[in-house]
Amino acid sequence: MYRSLFIAVAMCSAVAASPAAAATYLFNLSGSQSASFQLQSSPSPVGSFSGDDDVFWLDNVAGSYASGATLKDIYFYTSTIGGGLGFKNYNNSTYTLITDGPQLFTGLNTSPTFKLGTFLLTQFNGPGQYTLTISNLDAVPGVPEPSTWAMMLLGFGAVGYRMRRRRLLGTRVTV
Repeated sequence: MYRSLFIAVAMCSAVAASPAAAATYLFNLSGSQSASFQLQSSPSPVGSFSGDDDVFWLDNVAGSYASGATLKDIYFYTSTIGGGLGFKNYNNSTYTLITDGPQLFTGLNTSPTFKLGTFLLTQFNGPGQYTLTISNLDAVPGVPEPSTWAMMLLGFGAVGYRMRRRRLLGTRVTV
């Protein structure tokens, strides 16, 4: 019995220790210009401006932008320079939109992790108001991970074993 219990605990530990894959996030921008694109939750930035740790960018991000389905370079800014994001045309290096708002990621600009939620952005030097929603495409709410199921079944098994063992031993009353 102890051997099978040890094997079950080892299997639960192996399942719990397996690394999770990076999640895919959906970005939806609405306002006078719209955009929709997908990125990994923790992307590998192309780089940052030389000597400037306040910006990182991703090249050739496929998505649906105001001009239709195309590629854009997307820039993300830290809160120290106004936050928000910017879009640049891939082929001619012209900015199509720059916004100010909250910083949309945590961590360093060399290893960022995007925040989930809804963010209000304003056009840089302009009147435009935008709403950016970042949501997790991989999230399945209410379904426990396999390691959670394994630990729960192991717990029920341990409780059942103890109850059965207690019943088999019984209690003796002497008078």
